[in-house]
Amino acid sequence: MRWPSDMSHLSLEALLGICKSGDAVADFELANRYLVGRGVRKNRPKAFGLYLKASQDPDNHLFGFVHEAMGDCHYYGLGTSVDEKAAFVCYLKGAHCHYVKSIFSVGIAYLKGFGTRIDLLKAIEYLEKATMLYYEEAEYELGCILLNAGRFHDARKGEALITRAAFQGHAAAQERKARLISAMALAESSIDLSRELYCEAYAWLNLASAGNPRYAEYRDIFMVEDQTWLLRGQMISREIEQKIRKRTLYDYPKTPSELTGLYTSDNV
Repeated sequence: MRWPSDMSHLSLEALLGICKSGDAVADFELANRYLVGRGVRKNRPKAFGLYLKASQDPDNHLFGFVHEAMGDCHYYGLGTSVDEKAAFVCYLKGAHCHYVKSIFSVGIAYLKGFGTRIDLLKAIEYLEKATMLYYEEAEYELGCILLNAGRFHDARKGEALITRAAFQGHAAAQERKARLISAMALAESSIDLSRELYCEAYAWLNLASAGNPRYAEYRDIFMVEDQTWLLRGQMISREIEQKIRKRTLYDYPKTPSELTGLYTSDNV
């Protein structure tokens, strides 16, 4: 599949000219601009119409990100009415195009039961497909499922997925990683090793709070302790941060929920 070129740098005049030629990627970029009012007056119904036009282009049917955009519009009511079933159908189309965000969205739909029935087996199937593409949101969600008690409990794999997501900068995964380490510290008989584990837990909470301020209150619990090991925790935090920065992550085209700030690990 040919990955589309980035048109976000084009002037509005140039973009409109390409749209007239029937280019679905240009329609998608113009829709993004109308959605948030970047260089044009905000017009979400018009944005939705352009997403719809792009999604129906037979020459660009493999661009799963267009179907993901349509799904977001239906799910959040951006330029159209809220319709979870329509959103699920769009996400499913994107998943069939092997678009990782849509694969994840279908997994979450089965997990939460929006637009379709709750089906944990299906949810795990799609989330696992997304984790194979190193999608951190899927790694976190699947990791949480596997850490829960029940039929699919697998602590080793669950912790590994949470760790992978944490190293990709996922704040919720970093907070969960800190809780897992704290549990290890509580169970540790060696005082020295326990303190070292608490330092690492603090380090992950420090990183998590940078990505999501609400985690700062958990981090600040450690402030009553000896400042010596807090400094050790901050040093570990910087070491982890350097590892995260060295990671090379694929830059996927933005979809409506990201453009409008609606997409977080807490509201999927």
